[in-house]
Amino acid sequence: MEHILKDGRSLIIREARVEDAEAILNVLKEVASEENLILLDKGEYDVRLEKYHILSAKSSGRTLILVAEVDGKVVGVGELKIGEFKKNSHTAELGLAVIKEFRGLGVGKALMEEMLSYAQKREVEKVWLSVFSTNNAAITLYRKFGFVVEGVRKKQFKIGNTYMDELLMAKFLRYEEIPSSNS
Repeated sequence: MEHILKDGRSLIIREARVEDAEAILNVLKEVASEENLILLDKGEYDVRLEKYHILSAKSSGRTLILVAEVDGKVVGVGELKIGEFKKNSHTAELGLAVIKEFRGLGVGKALMEEMLSYAQKREVEKVWLSVFSTNNAAITLYRKFGFVVEGVRKKQFKIGNTYMDELLMAKFLRYEEIPSSNS
């Protein structure tokens, strides 16, 4: 799917291919180097494992991995994983990473639109995610898409001597009231 970025450049959102493994890892490494945005550390990457992950996602039919490409360069990645058990198959976990140079241009928005559209087509009722409390740009994006904070895990992460909270956010894709066991 083609999108136009705020700076006028063309953005292509497409499903990840095995040959994208290294480019995906480069995005994750770059975002991880900022330390307070995602859980992964700078050195936790293996191209063979990422290729396997992409192949597994395609064969499972439950995981969508998207890449965001500008001028032939992968600048962002999104993943939506539908629950693998009967009891959570109505939910999907969402993850997103965009390199700093391309934030604020519409890359994250385009990835979100595509992943939420996929979730709706698959009749997912709830999309959820986890985000560092310090990742203000991501939190703002998620809120724009209707995600709300469902919970906070206090001091869940520690970077050096600094603790940070983990926000658990979710969005219901169905408009009617969904009964819960607490009703």
